[in-house]
This record gives sequence, structure tokens and C-alpha cells, in this order.
Amino acid sequence: MQLEEQDSVAAVAAAAPQLRALHLADSNRLGLGRGQLDIGPLVAAARDAGYRGPFVFEFTAPGPNPFQPDKGESAMGVLDAYARESTAVVSAILAGGGQPR
Repeated sequence: MQLEEQDSVAAVAAAAPQLRALHLADSNRLGLGRGQLDIGPLVAAARDAGYRGPFVFEFTAPGPNPFQPDKGESAMGVLDAYARESTAVVSAILAGGGQPR
């Protein structure tokens, strides 16, 4: 969406009544807040438009092949950290505190 929509925030707000899940991924596929995407306005627009569905996070552990699903045991710790960070980012936005940095 960040590549194809002229205004991602407006697109989320317009689609919110029909959304069943909102897929969130930062620009680098790391945890939310680790890339260039300002996720705050998108989540706030969805919330303000009445969206109450789930947020689906997409991230991958760093490594030479982003399409390799199993990058070993150490990658699981990285993914767990991204999940905690991403949950904190979205929770802070939903609580009205904005996106932590």
C-alpha cells in the first residue's frame, strides 16, 4: 500500500469499515518502528474509522535469505523481540500515546 496508494492513511480510513484484519509491516520487514514507515497515523486512522479487528504483523529475522523460513534457534529470539516491540508500538498508538521511538 505504501507504494501504490497516493495517501495510505486515507486508504486505511476509507477501507476500515470493510476490513477484517489489518496487515502491518515496516519498510524493512523488521519489527514495527525499526524501518521508515510511520505506522502511527495508519493505526490511528483505522481506529478512528471504527476498525476493531486484529492487527497482523509481518517481519522476518535478519539473514542472507529473507525467504528462508527457518533461520535457526537464535532467530526465534529475534522474532519474539520483534513481536513484543510491534505489540508495544500498536498498543501505545491505540492508547492515544503515539508511536514510541
